[in-house]
Amino acid sequence: MPLKLPARRSALAAGAAAFAFASLLVLPSAPRPAEAPAAGEDAGAKPAKNPWACPIGDWTCRGMVGELPASMEYVPPHGKGAEPVDWPMGRPGAPVKMTEYDAWRAVECMALASHSEASGEPRDGLRSVAWTAGNRSRDGKGFTHPCKVVTSPAQYQGLDAEPYRSHVRAVAAGARPGRFVPRRDPGAMHDARLAAYEVLTASDADPTGGAKFFITKEAAAQKPKGHWARTFTRLAEFGTQIFLTDAGRKPAVDAPVAVAEAPKPTARMVHLASYKNDRYIDDGWEKLRRQFPQLARASEKRVVVDIPGKGTYIRLFAVLPDGADAAATCSQIKAGGGWCDVSGSA
Repeated sequence: MPLKLPARRSALAAGAAAFAFASLLVLPSAPRPAEAPAAGEDAGAKPAKNPWACPIGDWTCRGMVGELPASMEYVPPHGKGAEPVDWPMGRPGAPVKMTEYDAWRAVECMALASHSEASGEPRDGLRSVAWTAGNRSRDGKGFTHPCKVVTSPAQYQGLDAEPYRSHVRAVAAGARPGRFVPRRDPGAMHDARLAAYEVLTASDADPTGGAKFFITKEAAAQKPKGHWARTFTRLAEFGTQIFLTDAGRKPAVDAPVAVAEAPKPTARMVHLASYKNDRYIDDGWEKLRRQFPQLARASEKRVVVDIPGKGTYIRLFAVLPDGADAAATCSQIKAGGGWCDVSGSA
């Protein structure tokens, strides 16, 4: 796994090794006095360790999960010269070929899905959501990249909310945005990445036994007969969630009859700004809403685009109820000294 080290790192390491060898040739100094244990601490107890972490020598795991020292940066091989290699992806006996960069993307997308859907759940809940994405990627005869799995419409709906949406769509598009650190429960993001790496390398057994879907117990109890959550086979339960598979699916009963609805106005988007880094979008949206009160009735939407010769950008749009409202809002923004462009339907 490629690592970027600071300048003169190797020289400093060699000097440190020479110093360590020389120290063996002199008499040892007097032993240091033992430090007193903190209040309420057992004097004979060993320091607590995080039981769930990358093996100390697995630098690929530590790079993808975020356990490297501050002086190191994980840079997965990308572009020309990056050779695909075998990754178990949940099935040691049937690996798939991906470059290390695409493997990192798989870990990041599965981890984002896991954190967005199961933050606050037990660790097995985080693991299980990641495994559903991995199991879906191997569904059928081929292989679907987990980023495509988790960004499919109406699937992992926790990813529809910001700040997850912009980041996962950038990664899915092949970009490498800055490291994602959620404001809510950031510690669980480490566990989510480690769960995703577990799926990638099949380093532990699937706690769900092959689940591809999940739903909260509360939501499942409210669903009518014939709903998929009532016809799929339950495999496991962790925390507030139920994990299911469509294998051996029961036939749906009492399926509701579709009723045609009156056509609704087509929402339109107004392009407001573009950003290279998603960390500035939240502040930019709030600033624009304060500057232009017309945006108070609009919702926001972010779209990742790849512009040839310029790179990947994240476009910020305001979504208005219809074309007339979008045109009027953009005219008022321009009259107030701002920039905008009425785009397509939302």
